[in-house]
Order: sequence, then C-alpha cells, then structure tokens
Amino acid sequence: PSIEEGFYYDVDFGDIKIEKDVEENILIPMLQRLGYNDSDWSRQLSQQSGRDGAAIPDFVFFPHGEKHFANAPLVIEAKLDMRSVREQKKAYKQCQSYAKMMSAKLMAICDKERLIVYQRSKDNLFHEDSPCFEEHWMKIFTDLETAARLKQIIGKEVVKSIKNL
Repeated sequence: PSIEEGFYYDVDFGDIKIEKDVEENILIPMLQRLGYNDSDWSRQLSQQSGRDGAAIPDFVFFPHGEKHFANAPLVIEAKLDMRSVREQKKAYKQCQSYAKMMSAKLMAICDKERLIVYQRSKDNLFHEDSPCFEEHWMKIFTDLETAARLKQIIGKEVVKSIKNL
C-alpha cells in the first residue's frame, strides 16, 4: 500500500520486548509503507571486517558489489532502547561503521520509540549532531506529512536511485 493507503490513526505496535520486535512490529511495516518488499533488503548480512572479524548490520538495502556485497545505499541498525545518550551514541557508531564499510550514502538507527536518519554530507562524513530526519514512530505512522517527508529521504525509489561512492 502507498503511504496514504497504509495510513493509521490508531497504531498498536504490540508488545515490544526485544530488538527483533522493533524490527518485525515497527520497522518492517514502516518500510512496506515506503514501498519496499522483503527482497529489497538483506537482514543480518554478514560482512568481512578486518582479517578475522565479521560485521553484521541489521538491514542492508539493495546490496551489491564484487566482494561481500560491499556496497549498499542505505543501512539501518535497530535497537530495543536508545533512551540514554550512551546507548544512542553506541548505536550511531555501530551503524556508522557499517555505512562506511558499505559506502552507504544513508544510514539510520531506530529503537522502539523513534527513527533517526543520517545522510553523508559534502565532506563525505556522517554527522551525529545533524540527522536529516528524526521522529517518533507514532508520528511517522499517523501524520501523512511526516510519512511523506520520510519517503522523500528513504523511500524505495529514492534509495534505489542512489549511486554509491
């Protein structure tokens, strides 16, 4: 359904107890409203990190590339709760490392309360203090203007058209 068709006035995300609940009950329904299908992203895509390590971002959109699908325009990392500044910083740094590794132009972190999207700036960096979108899920799901703004930033057609670095 389009954003208008998928528009809710009364939203119940169910019982959110673990990170997977955030992904299944909130993030994926929002992605579907933005035009995505399950085949547009990879979940828990294991990436080679250094010699022995593996990095495993939660959601990688349109991954491609010769080695380990090393490119993707958008990476999203989900957490259960980022209420504390410490937890939010930790999530940001984790997602930023995945976004750099995959040459992503967009990255987002989310928890049970909200979604925060960052865009690479002209200096080729993400800036933690200047997200391009930050909103509570309830507003994203119930306010058409907010949903439309989000679609302009990370909607399927927008993300699909991004050329990697």
